[in-house]
Amino acid sequence: LIKQKENIGSHTDLMDKDEDNDIMEVAVKPKLEKNKYGKNDHSSKINASELEDKALFEEEETQGTEFMAIKPWLGAIKQPSSFKQPKNLDEVPKVNIELEYAFGYRSKDCRNNVFVIEDNVYYHTAAVAVELNLESNTQRFFNCHSDDIISMAYNDKKNIFATGEIGPKPMLYIWGPNEMKEVSLLKGGAIKGLCGLAFSPSGKRLAGICIDDNHHVVVFDTESNTLVSCEKGDTAVILDLAWINENEFCTVGMRHFKTWKSDVPLKGIKGSFGSFSDKLVSCKAWNGGIVAGTFEGGLEIWKGGSCTKTVKLHSGSLDSICILDSGCLLTGGKDSKIHFLKNDLSVSWTIVLDEILLDGLLNRVRAITLSKDQKQMIVDYLSVSQIEA
Repeated sequence: LIKQKENIGSHTDLMDKDEDNDIMEVAVKPKLEKNKYGKNDHSSKINASELEDKALFEEEETQGTEFMAIKPWLGAIKQPSSFKQPKNLDEVPKVNIELEYAFGYRSKDCRNNVFVIEDNVYYHTAAVAVELNLESNTQRFFNCHSDDIISMAYNDKKNIFATGEIGPKPMLYIWGPNEMKEVSLLKGGAIKGLCGLAFSPSGKRLAGICIDDNHHVVVFDTESNTLVSCEKGDTAVILDLAWINENEFCTVGMRHFKTWKSDVPLKGIKGSFGSFSDKLVSCKAWNGGIVAGTFEGGLEIWKGGSCTKTVKLHSGSLDSICILDSGCLLTGGKDSKIHFLKNDLSVSWTIVLDEILLDGLLNRVRAITLSKDQKQMIVDYLSVSQIEA
């Protein structure tokens, strides 16, 4: 049984939503002028598939705090000669506005950003982190951010979330789902925005990826709320990260795979792709190593800094990976398919969203998560909708 949660979003702005895995043209022709999200160049005719594959490894431009610093209308518009400024013009209105319901889900440049705790689903849209109760269809919010949230992580040991935003000096909050209140604000290190976050297994460390030109990698101590280290990641775009164990994590991206020790200072060691794809879009820790999804739809197996095997699963990028307690995997991709893989990485069964969601516009899978008992699966896809299975 699959129930579609239509109220989580709408399809009104889908024409610029599927721009996240849009890299190949820029990756192959790096001298071309970059097109930022929501600012596609429509001067030439390109099909929908090309639009999807155009800027996957580009970051969103941080314009939030700089928008309209120069106001050209001031010299062109004059106030009426009879205008008299009210005495209370500069006073705060005597009303309180409280958020009741948040529609939408950020999918265009995010993946694996949905979490389930008991009967509640957690995700983010705009500058708000949302708790959605599936039974009552009611929401609670963490609403401390001042700009769009573009990354989210959860640690079940400490029962805490981390959310990072976009902006010149992005805020990174740790907060608890019980009260939906701030636990701490982590300062320093982050530049332009945090496109990826991951807790160490114990939750004592939090690693993040910045979207500046050098894609700095930052590590925080969540107990002292201090920045442990900040080092250059790569000039190539980094898209995801995952902790291998308490002291080691990896980062993946365009022609990028590095393992990092959480020592001071951080030092990344480049991985060896061999003859396998070097375009990585997602990753998870698995069996003491890493599984990574590729732009071409393969699942790569990494051990000791080297890619040892790849399994072709999807046509188009493999954006979402979910690891079960048993070691089995769920993968979701651009082809709107969800595969269940056994421990030997053979496909046990497949769900094709295009055959179920016949009226869906963009059924490309962006996130898969399971309830604690692993009997309930939540799938979020690019058309800003959510299904429960």
